[in-house]
Formats: sequence, C-alpha cells, structure tokens
Amino acid sequence: MQTTSDTAITLGALQANQHLWMYLNSDGTTGFNTHQPFEGGAAADRPDALSDYYLVDQGLAYTAAGAISERIYLAELRTGGSGDVIFLRNLPVAPTKAVDGEYYGDLTVHGELINRGVATAWVNFDGTQNPPLIRDSYNVSDVVDVGAGRYEVLFEEPYKDTSYVSSLSRKIAVSFTNASINEDINNRTESKIRVQNVENATNNDTPYVGVIIFGGERASQ
Repeated sequence: MQTTSDTAITLGALQANQHLWMYLNSDGTTGFNTHQPFEGGAAADRPDALSDYYLVDQGLAYTAAGAISERIYLAELRTGGSGDVIFLRNLPVAPTKAVDGEYYGDLTVHGELINRGVATAWVNFDGTQNPPLIRDSYNVSDVVDVGAGRYEVLFEEPYKDTSYVSSLSRKIAVSFTNASINEDINNRTESKIRVQNVENATNNDTPYVGVIIFGGERASQ
C-alpha cells in the first residue's frame, strides 16, 4: 500500500486475512497533516479505543481520557484468504463537539439529534374523551383510559430503564379548590407511565392533560 501527495490513498498488494484501519495523523497543533497507510490490529489500536470526540473549533480529536489523539480513523476493511477486500466501511471520525456552529443550506441527519436538555417524550390530550383524544405528541403511541381521571401514556419507543423524569399539567374546573395531578410511580415501566387527576378528593376526567418526559435512554440507543 502507498500514499500519494494529495487526498487519495492507493491500495497495493494486501495480505490474506487482515483486519485493517485507515487513519490520518494529527500532530496536536496544526490538526491533520499526513496520510498514513492502513494499519492492522491490536485492540489498543482500534478506533473506538482512541477517537473519543472531535473538537471542531480546534480541528483536533481527543481520547476518552482527554488527551489529544494522534490518529484519526477513516475506514475499516477486512481481507479474505486470497487477499481480496471482503469488507469495507467508512468510520465516523468521532462524535463532534462544537461551541457554536453555522450551516448555510439544508442539514441532513442520518440518525437522531440527542440533547439531554430537551424532552424525550410528550403528549397533550383530552381526558374527557374515551378513548382519550391526543391533540399532539412526540414519542407517544397511545393514551389509554384506565378509569375516571386515570390514564396510561404509552411510549412509541420504550426506554432502557425507568430513570426518566415526568412533568404533568392539567386543567381544572373553577369550582374545584383542591386539585392535583400525579404520576402513579408504582406503575411506571420502560414503556408507559400512569397519571391520575384528583379534584376535591375524587378522580375526575379533565379536558386537558399534559405529560412531558425528560431524560432516560431509548432502548435503541
């Protein structure tokens, strides 16, 4: 294998049954500088062991320990018994971190934008209807009436565990002076929560219920 003076890398004769990664070198001050040939091997050289994140404003990649990474991995390949390439895939350099960013034109994301500070599920529904009428929602597949003033909110995509946080709101009648809406925490699961609306010590249906879920990790992540 050999490198060229531009951005192309030419593959020469490959050996049989190799597991190889292509990478760029970084000198830690000027960013990426030199194309290097493919390298194979040891677990410590795997890209997931070295490239933790890429800091855009510095043009540098860092390891999980916070040190500047000397290698930025671009691709992975495997050869078969005759030396032919039987597997090839591009590798993301690393998750990207930036303080600010500007995009001119459309931004296409293949995957999910993850922000720990925003809701991971929410729903606005009318609890006086049976079944409850969902006005709008995100990551909620259904709301089920399980009794007067009691509802189960079913997540479209369940969570890995029950560590998420819920925030609830509702509309009460003017005549009710003692009212609350709560989550029945004993019935919380990875795929649903149960909420209960109480007015004057009685479970009552209400025309507006809002449920917001923060945190938690989706099962698919």
